[in-house]
Amino acid sequence: MQAEPKLYNQIKAYLGSANEKIGDPRRQLIGYLLERDKEGLGRKPQEHYTQKIKRLSARPDSFSAFRNEARSPEKIGRHELKEHLQVNIYDIIAAGGEPSVVEKMLNHVDVNAVNPLQESLLHVAAEHGHLSLLGLLLRRGARLELRDQEGRTPLHRAANRDHGEVVRALMKAGACLYTLDAQRKNPVHLTATNEDLDCARALLMEERGRGVEDQTEPTFLHRAAQEDDQSLARKLLQAGAAVDVRTRQDKTALFYAVSGNNERTAGVLLEVGAAVDQVVLNEAVNLNNGSMLRLLLGEH
Repeated sequence: MQAEPKLYNQIKAYLGSANEKIGDPRRQLIGYLLERDKEGLGRKPQEHYTQKIKRLSARPDSFSAFRNEARSPEKIGRHELKEHLQVNIYDIIAAGGEPSVVEKMLNHVDVNAVNPLQESLLHVAAEHGHLSLLGLLLRRGARLELRDQEGRTPLHRAANRDHGEVVRALMKAGACLYTLDAQRKNPVHLTATNEDLDCARALLMEERGRGVEDQTEPTFLHRAAQEDDQSLARKLLQAGAAVDVRTRQDKTALFYAVSGNNERTAGVLLEVGAAVDQVVLNEAVNLNNGSMLRLLLGEH
């Protein structure tokens, strides 16, 4: 079965202009993958990844079939068209291509296919903050919980890049807030080094909206205290986290910091007025932690 001439002409016209703006898409994809490798996502690339790059580098121009006037659309097989589109749609999404063009391409590719870095199209849209393309992919059935080779979901990637609106869109679609990547980090962990509070605030609001605090399960702040992640605790408090919210066991974040001998995070919590109740004091006494007790009593 052959490719439809109309689709061929639309893609050829778009790619002709896109090439002038962003360069050859096949080469850009190779550069994009290598750049991801340099950033750390591909420190130990699997053999199939290396082979894939070599195959792409050795092949003729991926879009030569579409730009070559001597080759008619009737001669382009449907399987070949799908292969071209699947490889290059990552490039177009990363560059923020026209949604109308991406939508037509999605008629011929698997929306949940992954590249050699195990990135889905949704990962790429989230990474680059392309909200309209992200919405299109979600409407076409893109899965929220696919993991890349670092175990990260699209929500991880958006939070890490501080794309607040994309984070909100993914959460509205039902993305899990607590999925852990290969380093046991959930999306909120990745906001700790962001310059502003937008993503942290969005995640906190979603946590409240889903009733986590009402259900008295450990909140982001409780988890930060347990892990002695003072940077994250500070970020969450700046973003509006309630310092004295309690779990079902009637424990506060300060209690978890004390029980783990996590003095740095305990100090951060005390700075914003965390309540030092008898349960917290008893825990410090039971652990025979004199320095923590002095910190709690304000004798530091």
